Amino acid sequence: MTYPSFLLPLFYFLTLESCSNSEVNNVNFTLPVSKNQIKKTITIINRNSKEVLFWYRDVYENPVQVKLRPDSVFKIITQDDFNLFEASKSQGLFLLHPGDSLYATITSQGIIKLIPFHPVNKYSIEEVNFFQKMNNYIQPIFWDLYIFSLNNFEREYSLLNNVYTKLYQRQRNYLDSLLLNNIISNDFHQIADDILKTRMYTWQLEYMGVKRTAPIKNEYWEYLDSLGRKIELAKDNIFKNDAMLLYWKMKAQRETGIRYSGDFSKEDQGFKYNNGSLLYNYINRYSSNTSAEFALFKVIKSQLEVFKTQDTSILNNFLKRCKNENYLNYISNIIELKNNTQAFSGKDYALTVDKRRIRYDSLINTLKGKVLFIDFWASWCMPCRAEMPASALLREKYKQKPIVFHYLSTDENILNWLKASEKDNIDENNSFLILDFEKSTINKAYKISSIPRYILVNKKGKVVDLDALKPSNPELIKILDRLIAEK
Repeated sequence: MTYPSFLLPLFYFLTLESCSNSEVNNVNFTLPVSKNQIKKTITIINRNSKEVLFWYRDVYENPVQVKLRPDSVFKIITQDDFNLFEASKSQGLFLLHPGDSLYATITSQGIIKLIPFHPVNKYSIEEVNFFQKMNNYIQPIFWDLYIFSLNNFEREYSLLNNVYTKLYQRQRNYLDSLLLNNIISNDFHQIADDILKTRMYTWQLEYMGVKRTAPIKNEYWEYLDSLGRKIELAKDNIFKNDAMLLYWKMKAQRETGIRYSGDFSKEDQGFKYNNGSLLYNYINRYSSNTSAEFALFKVIKSQLEVFKTQDTSILNNFLKRCKNENYLNYISNIIELKNNTQAFSGKDYALTVDKRRIRYDSLINTLKGKVLFIDFWASWCMPCRAEMPASALLREKYKQKPIVFHYLSTDENILNWLKASEKDNIDENNSFLILDFEKSTINKAYKISSIPRYILVNKKGKVVDLDALKPSNPELIKILDRLIAEK
């Protein structure tokens, strides 16, 4: 079954949640900013007695979780409007602006609201919470969607179009009523309408799957092309790139005869094939807009991260034609890590911050006579990074003592690791990226099933705690003092 895009964030959230159940204190991020652009901070303070969960997409379209415990603060520095989602079944969208300062509250019905404590104008509260509020009043017609899915009405696109058109019209009527009553501004009305329309196009595309064995009428392709033109004309918003990628996948299907799933694979008689090259070449041949550049990035990213394969021809083409520095840096660092991993897979090799390869097991052997605190973390793990300030305080406290703090990253992208290490002020002399972590002997020996994970090794080189306390726990100091005092 194909799931609509408004459900996908829930699966992202569940995946992210598996990193740990730890709580997050104060979290700060800076998004890439163009030259000569003014940076402003968006601040959210959790004033509830319960933790609040959000997620957002980073510049590479990866989901990033924000898990705020009571009285904690989330700050992000950006020059653009910022889309923040509630990590729950409703997946409420909050459209934030640079400079916004807000309190997160939870209603008696369990609904999260963001309340500006320095409102920019009289519309601020309603506009910030518009999508969340609308989601709770106007829900998609799930029964109609279930019938389509159950009976495989994959070519009844005209009937399905009516389902989503009616849903959009209900949402548009609600939006218009707010404008009519001077509850929202004209500018916000236009932004919100663009988002609602583009999301409608995305849902329509996701339910337009075609069986390869079924005859396809020309009307189908005409309808598909009409959707593509509408999406291209839409203003940039959080759903536009996803919609364009789906459109190109459906268009490529017509020429190649291959049906693409979410990870650009095909299931056929029990065999799975990577069709990323065919899809890439089709998009590259027929489009040159910025949305196509994003789609090509997603295809290359999927090949390298999901299928672990590397088609040199399309990879070289992407590196030559891509103008987006963020996309180029991301792919370049995946390739660099992949090349290192292939050469040293299954061994305890690690990269240092200056990208030297070392044998980590040999490094540990040189530390006998010192206590070793090992921190397994990753750039995408917010609970891991929330502990870094406390870890820095411990390093300072024990800087004259026989103890070493090692930070072992499980990241699959060098750029993400280096940026997070710098941002969190991790000691660069003791920061390492484990190559091919899943196959490494250190992972197998310590059974690292989730992060953050902390391990303590005494002066004799013996592991004394495979699941040590986190740096912010005051009891850890007593344990470290005891181990340091041992001879």
